Parts: sequence; structure tokens; C-alpha cells
Amino acid sequence: MHSMNEWLVESEASGQTGPVVGLSQWGGPALRSTLWFLAAPALLAVTIIVLDVRLPGWALYGIAGVMGLVLVLRVATDAEWLLALFIIYIPLNKIYVVPLAPGINGTNALMLLMLFAWGMHVSREDRPVFRSLPNSGLVGTYGAITLISVVTASITLGFGHLMTTYLGDIKSWLDQFIVFFVFLNLIRDARMARRIVLYLMLGALVTLALGFQE
Repeated sequence: MHSMNEWLVESEASGQTGPVVGLSQWGGPALRSTLWFLAAPALLAVTIIVLDVRLPGWALYGIAGVMGLVLVLRVATDAEWLLALFIIYIPLNKIYVVPLAPGINGTNALMLLMLFAWGMHVSREDRPVFRSLPNSGLVGTYGAITLISVVTASITLGFGHLMTTYLGDIKSWLDQFIVFFVFLNLIRDARMARRIVLYLMLGALVTLALGFQE
């Protein structure tokens, strides 16, 4: 288990330690491969939004299926593509809903895949499920305390009524904690953390561009 200082300066991929400075040290092939992967959905979005080309449903689901298969094969060893796609898609998930099955949409599928990747990495690296980093325990404690309201509400309103009426709200509240701990435990080192910040900025730029387009 890495300490916080080691996690901030160590690259497990290269085995080098020291300050992480310069794009060449934290970018490189990992960044390029992720951007190339994101280029596929970006090109699809440009085709649909900018060029106003309407693809048939079978084509859209076919593209989504191929990308999903690629991600499933990839996440066993590297979850960066998955995290980057999640970052880009989440701000747009209400606009571009991807229904896959009853109760399963694109957002849920990505979250399930991230949980799968988390489990795979824990098993392969033989490490604890939760990475020990400062203040992460506070977030988990806060999430656990807030769940007490579910217990009190189930007593007041009835468990059946609570589940049928507010299940979506409860899930939405828990999702933020799931995403937090998934990212915390799938980010390997400081180099990957810097790339994740870059994907966050890219996602914000995409959202801003779509706002101007509207």
C-alpha cells in the first residue's frame, strides 16, 4: 500500500520516482491512446449534432456495442479509457440517454463497468478494496451517516413506500459516493491523476461548446 507521498510522486508504470512535471512525463502514450479512443464518440457526436446526420438505431447500438466490448477487454488491465469516457459522458447523460434494457442506461452501464474494473484491479494487485488516502475516510463516514436518514424515513413512511417513491433519489445520492471511491481507487498514480484532470477540463469544454451550440 502506497502512502500519500509515494502516490503523489511514483509512477507504477515506469518505476520512476520524483516530481511529476512536464507533459512528456505524465502524458505520453497513455494520454494519446485515451484521446484516440475518445475521438470515436466525439466524431459520432459531431456527425449527429453539427452535421445533423441521423443514424439508424441499429448503427448507434452497434457502435455502442463495439465500444463497450473494447472497454470490457481493456478495464481488466487499465481503467483510464473507462474513466475518461465516464467524465465526458456524465454531463451529457440527460441529453443523450442510451437505453440498453429496462432500468439500465448508459450511465448505469458505465458505473457497473467501473465497479467491475475496481474489483478486477483489487484482485489482480492483491491490495485492499479501499485505498488509504487522507480524508477519504471522512467522505465514507459522511456517506454512512447520511444513510441513517433512509432508516428513519423507512420507519416514518414505510419501507415499501420509500422504495417505490424515492428509490431513484436514494440511488442518485449514493452514486456520488460510488463515483468518488471508484475514481480514488482506480487512479494509479499522480501521472494518471493529472491526465484525469485534463479529461475533466475536456469534458467542461465539450459542455460549454454544446451550450453555445444551443
